[in-house]
Amino acid sequence: WQYVSSGIDTTVSGDQAAGETTIEVADTTGFSEGDHIGITLDDGSQHQTTISAVNAGVSLVIDDPIPTGRSAADNTAVVKAVALTGNDDIQVSVVTLPSHNWVVFTNGTDPPKRYNGTDCITVPNLPNGGDFKARVALVFENYLIFMNTIEGGQAHPQRVRRSDTGDPTNWSTGNAGFDDLLDTEDFILAAVPLGTVVIIYRERSINRMTFVGTSERTFFYDTAITGEGVISLDSI
Repeated sequence: WQYVSSGIDTTVSGDQAAGETTIEVADTTGFSEGDHIGITLDDGSQHQTTISAVNAGVSLVIDDPIPTGRSAADNTAVVKAVALTGNDDIQVSVVTLPSHNWVVFTNGTDPPKRYNGTDCITVPNLPNGGDFKARVALVFENYLIFMNTIEGGQAHPQRVRRSDTGDPTNWSTGNAGFDDLLDTEDFILAAVPLGTVVIIYRERSINRMTFVGTSERTFFYDTAITGEGVISLDSI
């Protein structure tokens, strides 16, 4: 396992020998005391440690020295790891987005993230300036969709929010928007495609979501089952 860059990274300046705890780097911007970082070593492995101090613009002081028999060569990568605050009560919802070669995931407590093979950052341009969380992630009809959201601190457990068509970085114009399924008060807990529709699983009901694609309506929702639902993503 290796730490994936959170979008904040730098490179080593000069060779850093075994036993070294003060790592000279090209840039310290974005790094702070307590951050988990990964330093690429001469054998391609990653030295994983924690920052104990930052000498602004010069170096990072680390808790664990470069291992015996290893070194970090000039211009090799130093990455700040992705820090998440998920909990055991909320399962992670993960989807792939082929149009952008992304993996998108949400854990209900952090803003949704996207991984593109290089770094893992918050999905760009989310509503409320990125103060946004969701329980469910889905890709359907070329839309990136989040359900059961918290937006600007306000919970919307019946909300289905979509990006613009084919553009997961646009949440405000074009076909971007949301629908609140308020016929019942139970929360959305999961959603999966089934043939040409999406089945939305809630606490005490199950809905069908059908693509319409007109200027007046993007999706149509109808209730398939009442009085039965799910307790979690994996209980489907």
